[in-house]
Amino acid sequence: MIENAESGLRRGGGLLLFALLLAAILPMGASAEEQAPRSFKLAAPPYEFVFPRDHGNHPEYRTEWWYFTGHLKTGSGRRYGFEVTFFRVGIAPPGGDRETKWDLEHVMPAHFAITDMEERRFRYYEKLNRASEFTASAAVGRLDVFNEGWRASTNPDGSWRLVASAGIDSIDLTLRARKPPAIHGENGVSVKAAGEGYASHYYSMTRLAASGSVNGQNATGEAWMDHEFGSS
Repeated sequence: MIENAESGLRRGGGLLLFALLLAAILPMGASAEEQAPRSFKLAAPPYEFVFPRDHGNHPEYRTEWWYFTGHLKTGSGRRYGFEVTFFRVGIAPPGGDRETKWDLEHVMPAHFAITDMEERRFRYYEKLNRASEFTASAAVGRLDVFNEGWRASTNPDGSWRLVASAGIDSIDLTLRARKPPAIHGENGVSVKAAGEGYASHYYSMTRLAASGSVNGQNATGEAWMDHEFGSS
C-alpha cells in the first residue's frame, strides 16, 4: 500500500517538485545562457573538486541539491528505505544589496520519504521555504544544510548527521564515508546537452555506512549521497 503518493514517486517525487518549481521560475524556451544571468556562474570545465569544501553550498550557481538515499535494518530485523533531499534555487543573483534578512534570494524545497518494507507502505513529506537563517539555508565550505527541522550537517569527527521527521516517520543517522567521492563527467563537468551551460558539477558518495535510528528503533545500513550544482 502507498500512502499520499503514486507508485512511481520514490526518487521522482523530489525531482518532480524541483522541476515544477523551476518551471514556475524560468521562462519557457529559454536557452541555458538566458536562464542563467551573467551573475550566475555556468558549470564549465575545468573544475577541480576540493573536499570538504564542495560538500557545502555554491550560491554562485543557480540550482543545487543534496540527495540522500539508503537502506536500513533494525535490531529486530525490520527493513526500511529512506530518502532525504535538500534543494536550493537561486532567485536573485549573489552579491546584490540586501535590505533585510528576509530578502528573497533563494527558494529551498525539501523532500523526505520512508518505505516500510514489512508493512509495504511508502510515505513522503515535503517542505518549501524561502532561504533565511530562520527557515532554510546551507553553509559554504562544509556540509550543513537545513530546512526547518530537517538537516544534514558535519560532525566534529568528519562524519555526517542526517535528521528528518514528519508524521509517524523519523530518521536520525550518522553517515561515514567508506569510499572517496565519485566524480561524474570529465574535467569536473557532467554535460547534459549540447551548448554552453547545459551541464553541472556532480559527484556521488557511493558508500556511506549508516547508524542511528529509524522510527525510534536502532538501525544500521548503507546510504548514498548525490550532490549537484549548476545554472542550466
